[in-house]
Amino acid sequence: MNAVSVCANPNPLKGEVSFAERQRQIEKMEFLEEQKEREIKGSPYNKFAQLNMEGTINEKVMYKLADCPAANKLFWFIANHMDGYNALIASYAVFQEALGVSVPTIARGIKYLKDNGLLHIKKSGSANVYMLNPKVIWKSWGNNMKYCEFPAKVLLAESEQFPNVGEVFSMHKHTVIEPKN
Repeated sequence: MNAVSVCANPNPLKGEVSFAERQRQIEKMEFLEEQKEREIKGSPYNKFAQLNMEGTINEKVMYKLADCPAANKLFWFIANHMDGYNALIASYAVFQEALGVSVPTIARGIKYLKDNGLLHIKKSGSANVYMLNPKVIWKSWGNNMKYCEFPAKVLLAESEQFPNVGEVFSMHKHTVIEPKN
């Protein structure tokens, strides 16, 4: 890299630039570096998840999910909506409205997933944080597994919101699950 002389009254013939010009050069270089980094990290598969194919894990998961249709629906719904750290905060109303099933069906599906080691549930106040087992399915780089619990993507059910919720939602990035008809 060539040395750059920066001064208050630059002489272009001597390769000098003004402070403002040098600041523009630095900002442009930083922008290009960030853009290049995004291209390297970028992927055409922005909804990509890794499924563990080691040994018989995938077969066990397949058969377990086939045995309980409610668990199957919940597993794939959570997989589709969880963030890059395998976490999702959602109420039963979200699952009920999105999947078109009853609360008892959701409870059975969640219990089945939990009992079979496919789902971990943590508490955040009164909310449940649902995390699919990262040894089965993972939505980020493998070296991020130690951070699989947070931050979480939060899904809200329209039926649980205040009447003027649209005004609040218009100010924030969000996903609202509307009831299936």
